[in-house]
Amino acid sequence: MTNIINPEFEIRASDSYISLLEDCKSTLTEKFVTAQTEMISARWSVGRRIFEENNRMEREKIYGQKIIETLAEDLNTSVSNLHFMVQFYRANQKSTFEEVISQFPKDITWHKIITQYLGERQKLPPERKVFHRDIITKALLAIGLSEEKIKHFFEILKSYVKRNPPSTN
Repeated sequence: MTNIINPEFEIRASDSYISLLEDCKSTLTEKFVTAQTEMISARWSVGRRIFEENNRMEREKIYGQKIIETLAEDLNTSVSNLHFMVQFYRANQKSTFEEVISQFPKDITWHKIITQYLGERQKLPPERKVFHRDIITKALLAIGLSEEKIKHFFEILKSYVKRNPPSTN
């Protein structure tokens, strides 16, 4: 009987292959962590830029939420993500990014910063709540509900939300 050796097993068992595999894994992991850190740095910098622009020009008082909405659209990101960037910068504005990032574990991600370190999520500003109510009202009118029934609907909804507040997680 002939002893057939599996070439894949033979390759994987060799010391040179094991060394190559470990070097490749190490390089990929290191570059991934570096890329994550660079993306977090970019978000911190964007948050700083928006924060400084709003403070310097007092544009937030003039244009309100519209600046963030327009930026989000033009940057192909969400309004809430931009709010998190500003919140992240504001929480660390007296530090350099290097000082900020040194506070976190090496494998930190943007998602973990948002969910574990920034605390409570940004709440929608009052004008956004009104905007959503207007859209819902228009939709309900379009399907034939009377204004009286729509008003009653919002009263019931408001009562329900008071009894069952939305989770912040």
